[in-house]
Amino acid sequence: MSTDFKRPGSSSPEIIVEEDLARDSTLEKVHIALESIRDADDNAVVTAKFTGAAAILATTAKIAPKLSSQFRFLGVSCKFSAAPATSESLVVTLDSRFGSDYDVILYTVDPSVGAVTSIVKSFDNDDIFTYDSGDEITVAYTNTDTRTYGLQLKYKQL
Repeated sequence: MSTDFKRPGSSSPEIIVEEDLARDSTLEKVHIALESIRDADDNAVVTAKFTGAAAILATTAKIAPKLSSQFRFLGVSCKFSAAPATSESLVVTLDSRFGSDYDVILYTVDPSVGAVTSIVKSFDNDDIFTYDSGDEITVAYTNTDTRTYGLQLKYKQL
């Protein structure tokens, strides 16, 4: 089950707390989800969601967890309304706190190859790195065909 919450007064993206809640009580579910948000620094998976039909810009489609903690980037998914026809890459990048000399492309894919409408890239234990405060994960895609997209970035604060 996925429960969406946005912290009051926050301009940051929604926090999605994913849990398998066995109880049917709505109040119980809300209480558990709120506790998970409160403990997000310790063990909740956070999902940043972005949607649109224009270019995906690295300056806005990014995760930059709070400055005082480390985090693990767990994966990215993107769903297009229709397969893009123009050849261009969706690029996921580490924007390093040490500067552009340390920026690294973590994943790249051209969804026009194979008429792809859904992209999912999970980083398993062999691919997971711990990032520090000041590091950001960004996504960029030109989207010449103006396909509507739903982009999700998942991470866990440590």
